[in-house]
Amino acid sequence: MDFRAIIRIKEDCAQLQALFHEVDGVPPTVRSRVQEILDRQAGDLSRILARLQRENAVRRKGATMNEVGTYEYWEAQSQIQTYAEELAAANEELRLTNEELTQINQELTRRNEELASIRTKAEQERQRYYDLFDAAPEGYLVTDHAGRILEANAAAATLFGIHKDSLPARNLVHFFAEGCKGDFQNLLFQAVRGKNQHDCELRVQPFRKEPVTVSINVSSAYAEDAAVQSLRWMLRDITERKEVDEAIRQSEAKYRSLVDDDISADFICTRDGRILDCNPAFARMFGFASVAEAESANILVTYFHQEERAELIDRLQQEKRLENIERFRKRQDGTRIHVVENIIGIFDAAGNLVVTKGYIIEDTERLKAEEAMKQYAEHLKRSNEDLERFAYVSSHDLQEPLRTIVTFTQLLERKYEGRIDPEADEYIQYIVDAGRRMQVLIHDLLEYSRITSKAQVLQPIRTEEVLAQALLHLNPIIKEESATITYDLLPVVQADPQQLRQVFQNLISNALKYRREDEPPRIRISAEKTGDMWQFNIQDNGLGIEPQYFDRIFVIFQRLHTRDRYVGTGIGLAIVKRIVERQGGRIWVESELGRGSTFHFTIPAVNESES
Repeated sequence: MDFRAIIRIKEDCAQLQALFHEVDGVPPTVRSRVQEILDRQAGDLSRILARLQRENAVRRKGATMNEVGTYEYWEAQSQIQTYAEELAAANEELRLTNEELTQINQELTRRNEELASIRTKAEQERQRYYDLFDAAPEGYLVTDHAGRILEANAAAATLFGIHKDSLPARNLVHFFAEGCKGDFQNLLFQAVRGKNQHDCELRVQPFRKEPVTVSINVSSAYAEDAAVQSLRWMLRDITERKEVDEAIRQSEAKYRSLVDDDISADFICTRDGRILDCNPAFARMFGFASVAEAESANILVTYFHQEERAELIDRLQQEKRLENIERFRKRQDGTRIHVVENIIGIFDAAGNLVVTKGYIIEDTERLKAEEAMKQYAEHLKRSNEDLERFAYVSSHDLQEPLRTIVTFTQLLERKYEGRIDPEADEYIQYIVDAGRRMQVLIHDLLEYSRITSKAQVLQPIRTEEVLAQALLHLNPIIKEESATITYDLLPVVQADPQQLRQVFQNLISNALKYRREDEPPRIRISAEKTGDMWQFNIQDNGLGIEPQYFDRIFVIFQRLHTRDRYVGTGIGLAIVKRIVERQGGRIWVESELGRGSTFHFTIPAVNESES
């Protein structure tokens, strides 16, 4: 018998038993059964090994086979054989147990792999939850019983106007506006008691921002013992929605006010005209004593001609509704009123008109005002035409006698200058100067009156050609003042060529006249497209204008400087303004005193079809 093999088997059993205790996740029944087998094998091996050691000890003491009785010898051999058989059986059982343990180990390995996969998925789900939590558009928070913040997402931090990392450990109550802190404490108290709250509206005071209104939902999270463990809050900014609700409320209030004030005459009637319902305004508008009297009548009595009602029914049958129909209607006393009607048809399943609903607004006064306005406009137009004719005729007729006065006064000046006395010479000079100024004034007034009377048809013209004509006319004074005039590429516009030339000429002349003494004039002309108009800009480096005079300079006969400093009649810019408006544009100025001015005016662009 190999004692060392038996010892190795015993040691392997002990090692197997030790390793088995380190294996996690073995079911209790399997662990108990394996432990029982291992204990039995260990006991059997110990007994066999002890007997074999005793036999060997006897042999080592010099005992021989002859000294041992034949019976005892064979009995020992039988026991050894029995022990060997038991050991073989134990080895076989140990082998089966080892195979069973291998299967258990494989199963445990598989389960551990599954557990690791489940843990990985759980971690991924946890990360996904936090990503969703942090990226949610609403403010989410978790607090303890006292309201101290445990977790918060980015939306909550934005709502409070503070960095997200600064929120934990702070109490949520501090972020609510004064006057709402008590309501929040009550909300917190109810939530701690397990009473969830929904859609509570409170005011939040963000850090360094205006207060906002939030809708709050709070729910309780419970521990295993059914006690409230934490509180979960959702905060939604509803400031904009509240503003919209307030606007709607005001609109509804305004609508109710309009209905209550009976501004429009509302009615419902049948196809044949029986009035089923109406408001007090309908009764008043058509002269009924009461709503009851109006509802007992037929709507046909409010028409001058019944054919109008028949025509309205036919149109409703086709168009379903009629809007802003203007007509004259009749009151009960026969007087005529002008109304605007809006009517809707109600139809049956076959498409036949059954009921008409609508509202009527009386605008007799508006119609009278429009008629009066038209008459006034016609009267004003005639007056303007008369004034223009008078100005033209007066200016034209005044030229001859004024020319005579100036001519003969100049003759007196040349013939008698120095022959009468100095005072007479001075008076004659006054007369001559006044006559010349009167001539210029009459000439400008004549030009002003001709803007409409002598105007040409608006046509496409090249602005650069018109500007060149104006500069040619002003060439002498441009050279005299050493002026520099530049301009960009200019467009084709829809205008009167002679009048547009006059606009450029007057504006450039003004820029040359009101120059600064310390440097020569610099004038730049540009144009830019704005919608269906071209905006022209004439910029200079002259004296400039104070803002309070921006409108005054375009009024006829208005001057900002005395005649002894700058000559002129005060009509030039008034002429420019009238010409520009006649072309369909407008003119304005931007300026700073001492730093020059820029005159802007607009002229219609040429349609592509016309160009």
